This record gives sequence, C-alpha cells and structure tokens, in this order.
Amino acid sequence: MLELTLHQRIVGIAGSVVLLAVVLYLLVRRKMLEGFGIVWFVAAFGNLALMLFPRLLRAFATSLGAKTPTTIVFLMAIFLLVGACLHLSAICSNLRKQVATLAVEIALQSEASKRGHAGSASAERDSQE
Repeated sequence: MLELTLHQRIVGIAGSVVLLAVVLYLLVRRKMLEGFGIVWFVAAFGNLALMLFPRLLRAFATSLGAKTPTTIVFLMAIFLLVGACLHLSAICSNLRKQVATLAVEIALQSEASKRGHAGSASAERDSQE
C-alpha cells in the first residue's frame, strides 16, 4: 500500500489548522451557528488525527480495502460534503415553508389593516354628516 508523502501530510495538517482557525473565527464573529461549528471542528480534528498518525489512516484504508490512504481521505471528504448538502437542503426547505407562512400572515394583516382603515374613514364621514 502506498503511503502519504511528507508533503501530503504537511498540506493535510496545514489545511486542518486553517479550517480550525476559520471555523473559530466564524464562531467568534457569530457568522456560524454552534451546531455547524461542531461538525466542522470534528471534521478538522479527524483529518488532523489522520495526518498526524498515518498508521491510523493506513489501518482504516486497509480495513475498507482501499489501495491508497488518499482514497479514504477523499471518501471522507465526499461523505462530509454530501451530509452538509443534505442538512442545508433540509434547512432551506424548512425556511421556504416559514417564508410562505409569513407571506400569508402579512397578506392577512395587510388586508385587515386596509379594512380597518376603510372602516374608520367611513365612520368619520358618517360622524361629520
């Protein structure tokens, strides 16, 4: 089985550290929800562990029958991204339902406001006569 080269491991470690820094920055600035931050922290720490301990990656690759350890790294990245896409799709669907509900509520309030305004105008005319 082919091993990860030192250069590949360094790039993997650097990428994990950058991901950790970016996620921490986004969490501190309140640009990312904590739930998403936890997922990305787990992904970054998992990748960091696999890059720091190549035997763990090799054992994982062997147990899954992969020919190279990089295959496992890419497979895990694909699973993470597909999972993130599914989760975001569910959130978008929920938000779409909420927007539709709010649009109906606003339309009803607007209509009630127009009727109330029209009713008060006719009441004023009646009182002036």
